[in-house]
Amino acid sequence: MPLEREDFESILKIHLDPIHRAISKLEENQEHIVNILTTQARQDESIKHIHENLEKADESFNGIYTRVRRVEESINNKLWDFVKIFIASLIAGIIGIIGGKTIK
Repeated sequence: MPLEREDFESILKIHLDPIHRAISKLEENQEHIVNILTTQARQDESIKHIHENLEKADESFNGIYTRVRRVEESINNKLWDFVKIFIASLIAGIIGIIGGKTIK
């Protein structure tokens, strides 16, 4: 019994429709995957920029920290010099007072 063209087309349609639907779903999912990968690439670029900014900030912080330590050392040295001069003047004053009392 030969199949007529219409019967053959309907049989093909019945068997091919699920395949067409599956292909359509795969294409949609492929678009979603491409969108996800594009978003991930943008996020990777953002992370790289953030990392570079953090490295620059770290370098700046280290520079500022070094300068603050130098200023701190300079202040400590000047303070120590002041303390030495103050102690020397106290000793000189005491010697002067003692020497002035013994001369009288």
